[in-house]
Amino acid sequence: MKLFIFVLIAFVFLCPSTSAQQYKCDLKLSQIKHPEEFFGFYLGMSIDRVKELVPTLKTGKSDKFGLMKTSFSPRFDPKIEKTKFQNARTVSFEFLDGKVVDLWIGYTVEFKWQSLDEFLPKMSASLGLPANGWHTKELERRLECEEFQAMVMTIANGPSIRLTDLVSKRLWEKRRTENAEK
Repeated sequence: MKLFIFVLIAFVFLCPSTSAQQYKCDLKLSQIKHPEEFFGFYLGMSIDRVKELVPTLKTGKSDKFGLMKTSFSPRFDPKIEKTKFQNARTVSFEFLDGKVVDLWIGYTVEFKWQSLDEFLPKMSASLGLPANGWHTKELERRLECEEFQAMVMTIANGPSIRLTDLVSKRLWEKRRTENAEK
């Protein structure tokens, strides 16, 4: 009985250290590839370059900290060239100081990789991201790196991927915090 209690106590104390030894992503933001599945979009690109690819993209004003959000849906916007964005349901952007810091692409049910089990490894390879190190959180899978985060999930029966520049997001948060402290 004492041995059982000892093993149980050891298990309780060792489990947190084991789970804390998760995969550490050392990739830098600059190492992310620009795959054809992203239609020419990538983190860090200028709003002017995005507008060259989507001339009818509607943009609003940035908030007082430099963040602006917009999106377009090729299937539902008659002004968008549908063949240019084949199988894209929605493309969403967040810009900070005129640069893309968050890119979310939702694909239609006709996209070439449907299930997350197929989408994740193939999109990871296209982006130059590791196939391992992704963890599941509710209905999504995430890869956490120091400079960026990648997230995949299924929305409207199609796969989607979201890339976030964490360095820029931290800058935006810092601006908000500093403003709140004034």
